[in-house]
Amino acid sequence: MVKLEIKPAALAALFFIFAFPAVMHSQSVLQRTPNISDGWVPDAVQFNFLHRMWTQEIGPDTRILASPTFLLGMPVTGKGMATIRYAPNSTVVQAHEVEIFGRYLVADAADGPPLGIAVNGGYNTAANSIDGAILMNYQTGRFILSGTVRAFSDAYQTSDFRASFGGGLVVEITSSIALGADILSLANLKEDERIAWGAGLQLRVPASPHTFSVQVTNARTSTLQGSSRGHDTIMWGFEFTMPMTFLGKGIAN
Repeated sequence: MVKLEIKPAALAALFFIFAFPAVMHSQSVLQRTPNISDGWVPDAVQFNFLHRMWTQEIGPDTRILASPTFLLGMPVTGKGMATIRYAPNSTVVQAHEVEIFGRYLVADAADGPPLGIAVNGGYNTAANSIDGAILMNYQTGRFILSGTVRAFSDAYQTSDFRASFGGGLVVEITSSIALGADILSLANLKEDERIAWGAGLQLRVPASPHTFSVQVTNARTSTLQGSSRGHDTIMWGFEFTMPMTFLGKGIAN
């Protein structure tokens, strides 16, 4: 008979991950939309898993295809973060996409005025592009408005400098349920490009620091370039956020 031995340290780690809600010094997925971040910075090491799926006719069969995006971030001082995103099935260059970026929180809505501002800068290895963004959010009552302006030095590996802009809205239904929607567009859309959009049902996982989003969108990945360009195909999916609360404090998105 195989005997399974679980060490007390492992049990303690699992207990703290899944049993204790963290202090909300950052935002959860309930406070942003599927394709636009509101400028959050984490208080703990953060891992997010985004998975989007669609159907495609391949010969006589209808197959379900998928495109995941993984995010791993960590806090840098009190108002910064260092992050990497990896998308193994991207449409930025029809290949693996890695986005390495840093973010700095210029103004935190939690510190006073309900306006948050952050700047984002990094490098997309698939497009060989230096990418940047300004992120803004404004909260009034149960509503959160967000906006972004983005710039790419080599958009989609075309050697073209391009920009995109967009906005989103989150409506808080309860402290654990919210609805979110957004729309983004590249400047000077080309004939084969579409405006990107997304909508989601955002949920807080009870008795835990985790949040969960069920989404519908026409953007394949959540990188700056991936979420700025839409497609004719509608995709369904989900996102699960996992702050490592035993390595810090707070909920991030």
